[in-house]
Amino acid sequence: MLVTAEGNIPYMYLDSKNKVTVGIGTYLRTVDDAKQLRMYDAKTKILAPDEDKASEFKSVVSAKPAPPKGGKWKNHPPATAYYIFTKLVMTPSDIGERWLRDVKQFQKQRPTYFKGFATYPAKAKQALTDIAYQYGASGAAKNAAKGKLKEYAEKGDWKSAATVCSALEGQKSRNDKRKALFDAADSAPAAKMP
Repeated sequence: MLVTAEGNIPYMYLDSKNKVTVGIGTYLRTVDDAKQLRMYDAKTKILAPDEDKASEFKSVVSAKPAPPKGGKWKNHPPATAYYIFTKLVMTPSDIGERWLRDVKQFQKQRPTYFKGFATYPAKAKQALTDIAYQYGASGAAKNAAKGKLKEYAEKGDWKSAATVCSALEGQKSRNDKRKALFDAADSAPAAKMP
Protein backbone atom coordinates (compact mmCIF):
# COMPACT_ATOMS: atom_id res chain seq x y z
CA MET A 1 0.00 0.00 0.00
CA LEU A 2 2.68 2.48 1.01
CA VAL A 3 4.71 2.18 -2.20
CA THR A 4 1.60 2.48 -4.38
CA ALA A 5 0.38 5.55 -2.48
CA GLU A 6 3.73 7.33 -2.39
CA GLY A 7 4.72 6.52 -5.97
CA ASN A 8 8.26 5.76 -7.12
CA ILE A 9 9.90 8.69 -8.87
CA PRO A 10 13.68 8.51 -9.53
CA TYR A 11 14.19 12.30 -9.82
CA MET A 12 13.45 15.23 -7.51
CA TYR A 13 10.05 16.90 -7.70
CA LEU A 14 7.75 19.00 -5.53
CA ASP A 15 5.01 17.07 -3.77
CA SER A 16 1.50 18.40 -3.16
CA LYS A 17 2.85 20.51 -0.27
CA ASN A 18 5.70 21.92 -2.37
CA LYS A 19 8.31 19.84 -0.54
CA VAL A 20 11.21 18.42 -2.51
CA THR A 21 10.70 14.68 -2.75
CA VAL A 22 12.36 11.75 -4.54
CA GLY A 23 12.00 7.98 -4.74
CA ILE A 24 9.21 6.48 -2.66
CA GLY A 25 8.06 9.64 -0.91
CA THR A 26 11.47 10.56 0.53
CA TYR A 27 11.16 14.15 1.68
CA LEU A 28 14.33 16.22 1.32
CA ARG A 29 14.19 19.06 3.84
CA THR A 30 17.44 20.72 2.81
CA VAL A 31 20.16 20.74 0.20
CA ASP A 32 22.23 18.68 2.64
CA ASP A 33 19.55 15.95 2.58
CA ALA A 34 19.85 15.86 -1.20
CA LYS A 35 23.64 15.56 -0.94
CA GLN A 36 23.22 12.38 1.13
CA LEU A 37 21.60 10.55 -1.80
CA ARG A 38 23.34 8.50 -4.47
CA MET A 39 22.19 10.14 -7.67
CA TYR A 40 23.52 9.76 -11.19
CA ASP A 41 23.55 11.86 -14.33
CA ALA A 42 20.62 10.44 -16.31
CA LYS A 43 22.55 10.52 -19.61
CA THR A 44 26.09 9.57 -18.65
CA LYS A 45 25.19 7.33 -15.66
CA ILE A 46 28.10 8.90 -13.74
CA LEU A 47 27.69 9.42 -9.99
CA ALA A 48 26.72 13.05 -9.39
CA PRO A 49 28.89 15.24 -7.16
CA ASP A 50 27.34 17.11 -4.23
CA GLU A 51 27.29 20.42 -6.08
CA ASP A 52 25.15 18.91 -8.86
CA LYS A 53 22.68 17.51 -6.31
CA ALA A 54 22.52 20.92 -4.60
CA SER A 55 21.93 22.64 -7.93
CA GLU A 56 19.19 20.16 -8.85
CA PHE A 57 17.48 20.68 -5.47
CA LYS A 58 17.43 24.45 -6.01
CA SER A 59 16.23 24.04 -9.61
CA VAL A 60 13.27 21.93 -8.52
CA VAL A 61 12.36 24.37 -5.72
CA SER A 62 12.16 27.23 -8.20
CA ALA A 63 10.58 25.23 -11.06
CA LYS A 64 7.31 26.46 -12.53
CA PRO A 65 5.90 23.59 -14.63
CA ALA A 66 3.62 24.74 -17.42
CA PRO A 67 0.07 23.35 -17.20
CA PRO A 68 -1.29 21.09 -19.94
CA LYS A 69 -1.98 22.90 -23.21
CA GLY A 70 -5.15 24.96 -22.89
CA GLY A 71 -5.69 23.92 -19.29
CA LYS A 72 -4.50 24.29 -15.75
CA TRP A 73 -3.37 21.96 -13.00
CA LYS A 74 -6.26 20.44 -11.11
CA ASN A 75 -4.59 20.75 -7.70
CA HIS A 76 -0.84 20.66 -8.08
CA PRO A 77 1.55 19.71 -10.89
CA PRO A 78 2.22 15.96 -10.88
CA ALA A 79 5.73 14.62 -10.31
CA THR A 80 6.09 14.00 -14.05
CA ALA A 81 5.88 17.77 -14.68
CA TYR A 82 9.24 18.23 -12.93
CA TYR A 83 11.20 15.82 -15.12
CA ILE A 84 12.21 18.56 -17.57
CA PHE A 85 13.86 20.48 -14.71
CA THR A 86 16.08 17.56 -13.69
CA LYS A 87 19.21 15.79 -14.92
CA LEU A 88 19.85 13.43 -12.01
CA VAL A 89 18.19 10.14 -11.09
CA MET A 90 18.39 7.46 -8.44
CA THR A 91 18.66 3.79 -9.37
CA PRO A 92 15.84 1.41 -8.38
CA SER A 93 18.15 -0.34 -5.90
CA ASP A 94 19.16 2.97 -4.27
CA ILE A 95 15.50 3.99 -4.04
CA GLY A 96 14.59 0.65 -2.47
CA GLU A 97 17.49 0.84 -0.01
CA ARG A 98 16.52 4.36 1.07
CA TRP A 99 12.85 3.41 1.39
CA LEU A 100 13.67 0.35 3.50
CA ARG A 101 15.88 2.46 5.77
CA ASP A 102 13.09 5.01 6.21
CA VAL A 103 10.48 2.32 6.97
CA LYS A 104 12.76 0.68 9.55
CA GLN A 105 13.28 4.07 11.18
CA PHE A 106 9.51 4.59 11.43
CA GLN A 107 9.08 1.07 12.82
CA LYS A 108 11.57 1.88 15.59
CA GLN A 109 9.83 5.17 16.38
CA ARG A 110 6.20 4.00 16.44
CA PRO A 111 6.34 2.37 19.92
CA THR A 112 7.76 5.63 21.28
CA TYR A 113 4.72 7.55 20.10
CA PHE A 114 2.01 4.87 20.45
CA LYS A 115 1.91 3.09 23.82
CA GLY A 116 1.33 -0.64 23.60
CA PHE A 117 2.16 -0.69 19.91
CA ALA A 118 3.54 -4.25 20.09
CA THR A 119 0.07 -5.51 21.05
CA TYR A 120 -1.80 -3.81 18.21
CA PRO A 121 -3.35 -6.06 15.54
CA ALA A 122 -1.20 -6.38 12.38
CA LYS A 123 -3.69 -4.42 10.24
CA ALA A 124 -3.62 -1.50 12.70
CA LYS A 125 0.19 -1.55 12.66
CA GLN A 126 0.14 -1.47 8.86
CA ALA A 127 -2.21 1.52 8.79
CA LEU A 128 -0.17 3.39 11.39
CA THR A 129 3.06 2.67 9.48
CA ASP A 130 1.56 4.20 6.37
CA ILE A 131 0.35 7.24 8.29
CA ALA A 132 3.73 7.62 10.05
CA TYR A 133 5.50 7.46 6.69
CA GLN A 134 3.42 10.38 5.45
CA TYR A 135 3.34 12.47 8.65
CA GLY A 136 6.50 11.30 10.40
CA ALA A 137 6.15 9.23 13.58
CA SER A 138 5.68 12.21 15.88
CA GLY A 139 3.34 13.90 13.39
CA ALA A 140 1.20 10.76 13.20
CA ALA A 141 0.85 10.80 16.98
CA LYS A 142 0.43 14.54 17.51
CA ASN A 143 -1.07 15.98 14.35
CA ALA A 144 -2.97 13.23 12.54
CA ALA A 145 -6.65 13.96 13.07
CA LYS A 146 -5.72 16.49 15.76
CA GLY A 147 -4.26 13.86 18.08
CA LYS A 148 -7.39 11.69 18.02
CA LEU A 149 -5.60 8.93 16.12
CA LYS A 150 -3.12 8.46 18.99
CA GLU A 151 -5.93 8.50 21.54
CA TYR A 152 -7.95 5.85 19.70
CA ALA A 153 -4.91 3.67 18.96
CA GLU A 154 -3.79 3.60 22.56
CA LYS A 155 -7.31 2.59 23.63
CA GLY A 156 -7.43 -0.10 20.94
CA ASP A 157 -10.52 1.62 19.54
CA TRP A 158 -9.95 0.72 15.89
CA LYS A 159 -13.51 1.54 14.86
CA SER A 160 -12.97 5.16 15.94
CA ALA A 161 -9.48 5.20 14.38
CA ALA A 162 -11.14 4.21 11.10
CA THR A 163 -13.52 7.18 11.32
CA VAL A 164 -10.68 9.74 11.40
CA CYS A 165 -9.05 8.51 8.20
CA SER A 166 -11.17 10.78 6.03
CA ALA A 167 -9.68 13.78 7.88
CA LEU A 168 -6.09 12.78 7.07
CA GLU A 169 -4.10 14.52 4.36
CA GLY A 170 -3.59 12.88 1.03
CA GLN A 171 -5.49 10.92 -1.54
CA LYS A 172 -8.97 9.67 -0.77
CA SER A 173 -8.07 6.20 -2.05
CA ARG A 174 -5.14 6.02 0.38
CA ASN A 175 -7.28 7.11 3.30
CA ASP A 176 -9.96 4.58 2.30
CA LYS A 177 -7.34 1.81 2.46
CA ARG A 178 -6.21 3.01 5.88
CA LYS A 179 -9.83 2.97 7.04
CA ALA A 180 -10.27 -0.59 5.72
CA LEU A 181 -7.17 -1.68 7.66
CA PHE A 182 -8.48 -0.17 10.91
CA ASP A 183 -11.90 -1.74 10.27
CA ALA A 184 -10.20 -5.13 9.81
CA ALA A 185 -8.16 -4.54 12.99
CA ASP A 186 -11.38 -3.91 14.89
CA SER A 187 -12.37 -7.55 14.48
CA ALA A 188 -8.84 -8.98 14.95
CA PRO A 189 -7.49 -10.23 18.27
CA ALA A 190 -4.76 -8.17 19.89
CA ALA A 191 -1.23 -9.48 19.54
CA LYS A 192 0.56 -10.88 22.56
CA MET A 193 3.54 -9.04 23.97
CA PRO A 194 6.84 -10.55 22.74
